[in-house]
Amino acid sequence: MPSRQPSPSFPSVTEDNLLTLLWETASIALCITDEQGNLVSVNAAYLKLYGGLASEVLGQHFTTVLLGVGESQQSQSYEGQMQCKNGEVRDLQVTIAPLHSENRNLQLMTLVDITERKRLGRALQHSEQRLEKLAAHIPGTLYQFCLSREGKFYFPYISLGIAEIAELDAATVIADAQSLLSLVHPDDWAELEESIVLSAQTLHPWKWEGRCITPSGKVKWVQGASRPELHADGSIVWDGWLMEITDRKQTNAALLERSRLATLCAKVGAILGQGGNLETILQECTRTLVVYLNAKGVKIWTFSSPTQPPQLQAVMGELAGECPAIGSEGMLASEFPAYPLIVDERLIGVLGIAEQEGFTDAVHHTLSWIANAIAVAIDRWWAREALLSRREGLLFRLASQIRNSLDLNTILNTAVQEIRSLLKIDRCHFLWCWPDLRSPTLTITHEASDANFPCWLGDYHLPNLEQMVERIQNLESWQIDDLSVFKNSSPQAACEVGLLSQGITAQLLLPLQTRSGQLGAIACIHFSGPRPWSDREVDLLQAVTNQLTLAIEQAELYALTRTDALRAQAQAQELKQALHKLQQTQAQLVQTEKMSSLGQMVAGIAHEINNPVNFINGNLLHASNYIEDLSELLTLYMQAYPNPASEITVKAQSIDLEFIQEDLPRILDSMRVGAERISQIVLSLRKFSRLDEAERKHVNLNEGIDNTLSILQHRLTSKTSPFAIQVIKKYSDLPAVECYAGQLNQVFMNILSNAIDALEEAYRQDYFRSDTTPTIWIYTQPISSHPNPDIEMPLDTVLIRIADNGIGIPDSIKKRLFDPFFTTKSVGKGTGLGLSISYQVVVERHGGSLECFSEPGQGAEFFIKIPISPIPVLPLE
Repeated sequence: MPSRQPSPSFPSVTEDNLLTLLWETASIALCITDEQGNLVSVNAAYLKLYGGLASEVLGQHFTTVLLGVGESQQSQSYEGQMQCKNGEVRDLQVTIAPLHSENRNLQLMTLVDITERKRLGRALQHSEQRLEKLAAHIPGTLYQFCLSREGKFYFPYISLGIAEIAELDAATVIADAQSLLSLVHPDDWAELEESIVLSAQTLHPWKWEGRCITPSGKVKWVQGASRPELHADGSIVWDGWLMEITDRKQTNAALLERSRLATLCAKVGAILGQGGNLETILQECTRTLVVYLNAKGVKIWTFSSPTQPPQLQAVMGELAGECPAIGSEGMLASEFPAYPLIVDERLIGVLGIAEQEGFTDAVHHTLSWIANAIAVAIDRWWAREALLSRREGLLFRLASQIRNSLDLNTILNTAVQEIRSLLKIDRCHFLWCWPDLRSPTLTITHEASDANFPCWLGDYHLPNLEQMVERIQNLESWQIDDLSVFKNSSPQAACEVGLLSQGITAQLLLPLQTRSGQLGAIACIHFSGPRPWSDREVDLLQAVTNQLTLAIEQAELYALTRTDALRAQAQAQELKQALHKLQQTQAQLVQTEKMSSLGQMVAGIAHEINNPVNFINGNLLHASNYIEDLSELLTLYMQAYPNPASEITVKAQSIDLEFIQEDLPRILDSMRVGAERISQIVLSLRKFSRLDEAERKHVNLNEGIDNTLSILQHRLTSKTSPFAIQVIKKYSDLPAVECYAGQLNQVFMNILSNAIDALEEAYRQDYFRSDTTPTIWIYTQPISSHPNPDIEMPLDTVLIRIADNGIGIPDSIKKRLFDPFFTTKSVGKGTGLGLSISYQVVVERHGGSLECFSEPGQGAEFFIKIPISPIPVLPLE
């Protein structure tokens, strides 16, 4: 074992030596002052703190070095500062204690350097202030939640943001945690309690979303999250945040509903777009509505005619009640929400829905759109069935000719020839579009036109064709019924003006794009006046365009297949796949042909009807004379040969010869009456529309009003309804007015139609008393526009007043009466353009004025003022 080291020996220490040793080795700065406060002794720690020598401080008054320390004989403690030799100021904790010597009163001063502690304290205080400021400005609130070992809970800290969330100040919550927890929604309390218990048991992070009810009664959604920490005393403290998410919840709910409704609309649109039996389509629609709206049941009724009872076409789920009667504003009077199926102001059916829960406004709006879409689909299906026998043969022949040829020239030649013949237009051509950015080019490769028209085949680089190129690139159809309206248009209509300069009066352009990206278009051109393109014609031509696109793709695919086959026999497998794809395309084309009749065309304009009618009228007299001569000749034969051959006798009995001789003159008379009626209708339409008067003419406006009333006569009186409208006309002798007669007739038509609509609505609402007759008053008179009526001035204006005794127009509606697209009518009954266009015709086209005077319950009256002589006005576009 190692030897033990000897213990160190210490010299003997006296009491004075010990005090001196402690004074010099103390780590705390010490100093002694005399009665005058002068420093008489300092230790080494003091000199180290001061940073100088004893000779520099001894004899000086202690206040020259120690700042903020007062003189006193009492024992006390201060916080002061020392001015060090290098100029630095140190924070000190100063303790002064009196020392009693034999004949002197001394003071012992203990100096503890607290500079670093003070700095850390100030930094901590600044950090706390920054934290509090940060907590006050972040969304939501920060908190500390404590659960003691005994099961008591409280909030040691919660930021000021709790006031905005829970309408409670932070002090209240810290004082009483129950004040906050009691706001939790009763339905969400169990979930909150379970989440806290689980987090306390597992010390896993706590997350929760739920509702609270504030003291003011508001229901808010809140979200919270925190991390638990187990302390040594057994308590658990959660540090976390709480945030209101009501807006986000509402937004998510609205987005989910919009997404659901958008999906519903897409589903219904896809169902209506597919082919098949109408009942199957409607049944699938009802099933989809039940699934997506969680409805009890859905039914769809249709009206084959106004006089026939409704027919139930489709039903799904539970739905009681018969077909409801139509109420106001498109909603139907029934025990469940019902929506009319209306097309062109014709009621063709009803959609009824039994709700599981109340529907929101967004659902009602969506159902109105769906009802309109179903109505259009039903109407198109009926129209397709009605036109199938007349159109299917022609379309099938066109499609067969296209399908049976793989030569592109043959396909395009066949298409333009058949389209021109089908639509009875002046010219039809096919063009390719090359949208080069520097010089866009349109190349007409195939055309069909009258021999008198010049050939347009070739390339065109005209700058004013950029708009047409842009439409073809965007695959937008371009329909212009009357190009003459662009005669004096602004430079923005350069393309229309350019077409007009070529003699074109109407145009319909339908673009197409092949799978290879090539752009083309079919253009239908008219030179002999306006040519309205009906929706059914556009739909029909669109079907032909789709077939033509498939045929072009078929030709391209065939050409590509031949090229590949010639290049290499090694690509035989690839050629086989291409041919298989070609067969699929052909099968798709055949299927498309069956769906090709997409609408009914309204063929011809008024003057086009006159020619065949005049032909019929001109030949009916000759046909009558010929038949009378043949009848007399037949009678002579029967008298001369009373016993004809058996074959003649059998034939005469089989055709009922005697009945034919009696009925044939009556048939001719009926044909004559029908032809005369057609002539009268054509004459009335020509007078109304003034097709032969595109420029200003001197006309009698009284005659224009009478022609308009003639057109509307079927709405004024009805043979099948007790409702009839009385028209009281009080005309004055009017001077001839130089105007656009057709446009003014349209104004009269719009205002009179609105008056009839208002009276019909009032009748449906039982507005009229038994002694009141629905009436329209029409007044005309020439007036002077001079502001002083006492001064006689030349008559320069014609005033037309049209009034009714309906229910009137509220001020809120009257303010927007002439706004475009504003209408109070239900979906499918109005576009909101009638009065807006009328205002433009009267004010902008003729320089007149159009005003409406009405009060609820007092009917409505329109004042139309037209200058007798034209004044400079803006062109009506």
